[in-house]
Amino acid sequence: MIRAIVIVTLVLALTGCGSEVTLPPPTEVEGVVLLGGQPLPNATVSFHPTQSRLPANSTATGVTDAQGRFKLTVGNKPGAIPGENIVTVTEGPVPEEMRGQDAQAKLAAFQAEKKNRPIPKQYGNAATSSVRVTVTNEQKEYKIELNR
Repeated sequence: MIRAIVIVTLVLALTGCGSEVTLPPPTEVEGVVLLGGQPLPNATVSFHPTQSRLPANSTATGVTDAQGRFKLTVGNKPGAIPGENIVTVTEGPVPEEMRGQDAQAKLAAFQAEKKNRPIPKQYGNAATSSVRVTVTNEQKEYKIELNR
């Protein structure tokens, strides 16, 4: 019996029981993405916090509209985590109506009409992106300027 109690105590101590890291409160973030000075439509924008000990779901994401504008969400809440963030920008999702076998022609037209492409590869990965922003509770609007 004592051996079982010792084992359970050790397991709880080693797994960090009660030390679950929670997501800090996000702050509202929206803005515009420009590539070469022009709006970048239908792109996925992600803010990756650089703070240590944040949970895996701390990356905020959004998709740009036709004018390159975006609003971020993190953990099903509007906004992003305050502090320094690395910004990545990748191709946006394929619209629902252009998915599936009958949509191949529509999808080809959609791909052809995408403006301001291609997105340079370095912006697609947090390890290679040079774009960083500091999210604050006071600032809501962010301009993300990418170069070719």
